[in-house]
Amino acid sequence: QVERALAGAAILLKADKGKNPAGLAWSPDGKTLAYSLEEPGGKEEIFLLTGGKEPVSLGAGRNPAWSPDGSRLAVERVGDSGEPEIWLIGPVKGEYLRLTEGEQPAWAPQGHLAFIRARTTERVLTYSPEGSPLFTVRQRQGEIRAVNLSGSNDVPQEIEGYLRGERLLLAPDHRPGVDE
Repeated sequence: QVERALAGAAILLKADKGKNPAGLAWSPDGKTLAYSLEEPGGKEEIFLLTGGKEPVSLGAGRNPAWSPDGSRLAVERVGDSGEPEIWLIGPVKGEYLRLTEGEQPAWAPQGHLAFIRARTTERVLTYSPEGSPLFTVRQRQGEIRAVNLSGSNDVPQEIEGYLRGERLLLAPDHRPGVDE
């Protein structure tokens, strides 16, 4: 039965040459597919695809995740600093709000939004006789964090109140690594 179903799979979208769809996410009602389209040069854009209509662009981003009620998407965008950030965007282009630094958002049915926050740390391993660092190691460490955004169907005016409730779910291991 699985083979028969796969043989009859419908084509929802054919991407142009050099463009790669990624990060597929169905809306909670199953009517709209959010995805990102990666283009050569690193440009990534979020689109919505609904029932055979033309895709609708929501602007820059990747890794879309639908809110439990389907009113918003959490997406990852590159911030001004070059680091990834989590943004809330609505179904209409231009309806967006920066939440926090982070990547790979995932929304739970209860309204908890989990994401990864990665930091680059630098450790000095040896110093020269005059005290300047001789050998350093840079390491990228990630944490899994969560914030409860239930009850925030409208874009909150003061998102900082929600983010004060942010919890660390999994901290990185701080022991010296193999490279060190």
